[in-house]
Amino acid sequence: MVYSETDPGYWTFQFSALEGKKSVVELYTNATVDEDGGIHVKDASTSKTMSMVLAGLDQKERPVIVYAEKVKVSDRDDISLKSTDLLQFNMTLKAFKGSDGYQWNAWGMVVESTAGTAAQADVEQASIQQATA
Repeated sequence: MVYSETDPGYWTFQFSALEGKKSVVELYTNATVDEDGGIHVKDASTSKTMSMVLAGLDQKERPVIVYAEKVKVSDRDDISLKSTDLLQFNMTLKAFKGSDGYQWNAWGMVVESTAGTAAQADVEQASIQQATA
C-alpha cells in the first residue's frame, strides 16, 4: 500500500487487490456484479464511493489497519489476463472526509512506544515485581 497527500487536501491510497471480491470488482469497474457473477461495464467512469478497510502486516508481522469512510477510485491500472499472472486490481483510491470529519484513520502505523504506553508498561512491570516479591 502506498499513500500520499495531494493538493487541494485529499489523501490517496494505492494498492493491489488480489481477490475478485464483489466489492472490489464493483469499485474497480464502476459496475454492479450480478447474482451469477456477471459484470456489465458501460463506461470508464469512477463515480462509485465506498468505505475502505485495509488490513495487513508490517515487516515484523504486527497488524496495520486503515479505515476511510468514503473513498473513490482516482486511478486504476490495466487488468492483465494472462494464465501465468494473478488476477489483480491495481487502483488508487481518493479519500474524502467522513461523518467524523476525518479522511482516514489508522492503527498500527506507529511502532515506537508512546509516553502513555511506556508509563502503562512501567506500572504493569512494577505490579508484577510487587506480586512476586
